Amino acid sequence: MEDGKRVVDESAPPATRRFAVDFLPGVTTQLVEDKALANPARDSAIELGAAARRFIEAVVSAELPPQEIVEISEAIQDVASRLERVSRGSRAAHLVDDPEAGVRMFNPAVGLANPVAPPVHLYEDPIGTELGWLEFNRVHEGVPGHAHGGFTALVLDQLMTRANGLAGRAGVTLRLEVEYHRVVPLRERLAVSAEVTERKGRKIWARAWITKASDPDVYLASATGLFLELPAGRLAELFERQGG
Repeated sequence: MEDGKRVVDESAPPATRRFAVDFLPGVTTQLVEDKALANPARDSAIELGAAARRFIEAVVSAELPPQEIVEISEAIQDVASRLERVSRGSRAAHLVDDPEAGVRMFNPAVGLANPVAPPVHLYEDPIGTELGWLEFNRVHEGVPGHAHGGFTALVLDQLMTRANGLAGRAGVTLRLEVEYHRVVPLRERLAVSAEVTERKGRKIWARAWITKASDPDVYLASATGLFLELPAGRLAELFERQGG
């Protein structure tokens, strides 16, 4: 750490195991150490998510002969049939989730088992407003070589939700305003930051921003949001209603 800022070692292997990232209003109570949350089921879900993430990126990059593509498609259908054999169906939480600890393995922005989510690591203890880092890949491409604005907005919304949760005021999004300052590159370490700016009753205002880890003073994209804190137990009821 240098002058209160976290120094990113680009040569170090990515540390992506950060389970407690999704604060659910009235459900999640506190962040829990990763070590206590790890188990074989979650480890296997993460492994499957990583393999699927690599696969999806290969799909959007492959330029194979048509016949070979057809053969691969048939093989994928067989794998999908195996995965569909036992499903959570309409149940809101997956068996590997733990909403009380903030573990949502399949969150599309930060879920470690969701192949659409970019590789991401959120620090257990934020450095000021910096919450962690992430990297977009070709799955998230909009303008060639750069992230799609929709994925950028998704991440910014999630970051503000986390900032709200860290402040003890997690809520659902009422309004999201995004400003795109510069193109957001693919396959480059990006620093992500957010903070709560105002609270009034059940309303929470927050802001978030994304920069290059190597240039943290220049915004690539930023957002402000208005959130509504749900009554205690409201989201828990929704989980129970979709249980079984």
